[in-house]
Amino acid sequence: AETGTQVLLIAAVGGSASHSLGVTIVLAFISGLLLSNTLVALITCAGFMNSARFKPLFIAASIITGIFSLIIGAMFVGGYAEMLPNLQS
Repeated sequence: AETGTQVLLIAAVGGSASHSLGVTIVLAFISGLLLSNTLVALITCAGFMNSARFKPLFIAASIITGIFSLIIGAMFVGGYAEMLPNLQS
């Protein structure tokens, strides 16, 4: 989340020696924030509208993911976790 502290830090790092430069930097930050959030929202909406065409693919991916999750969980519960790759190293 964008906070007031981030705006102050951006203005300070930008070397805002004058008031007008600081205001310009903050306005550029706010404009970029609004533009990027708007684009993300539009792209998300477009994705949801087009997702109906790929519903069978999403259902298949969900089923495969669920089965895979159940197998991994059963391996942990059954004491076969050593057969799984070590993700900590």
